Order: sequence, then structure tokens, then C-alpha cells
Amino acid sequence: MRQVDARARNGRLKNSTARIRALPIFIQGHGAKDPDPNIFPKYAHQLYSLRKPQTARDYQILTDLSKFYDI
Repeated sequence: MRQVDARARNGRLKNSTARIRALPIFIQGHGAKDPDPNIFPKYAHQLYSLRKPQTARDYQILTDLSKFYDI
């Protein structure tokens, strides 16, 4: 349910300074798991800026998020 809520809320964002919600993943036998809050961007503009990473930290965040979401 949290995943549906996060997708719906994030999909309606019109303000890039608005807070976003992380999409949890489901792990068989363990349930929902959220990404580490230290790596997941808190605001839409932070997530958007990762489309064009410029720092080593940006690349590390992308790497960590891609591992978490298995993409």
C-alpha cells in the first residue's frame, strides 16, 4: 500500500522543492523495505538533478539506488 501511495503522491508533484516519498521494495518473506534515508533524495529537485550527475556523491547515490531497486 505504501508503494501505491508514494507513486500517486510523487506523480502529482508540481513543485520541485516538494518532499518526495521513497518507493519501498517487497522482499519475499520479509515484507516492505525502504531505501536508506541517507541516500534517497528528500526533495524532487534533488532526484531530478541525478539525471545529470556531476559529483562523485551523485554517482554514489545513483549506484546505491540502482542496487537497492535492482535496476
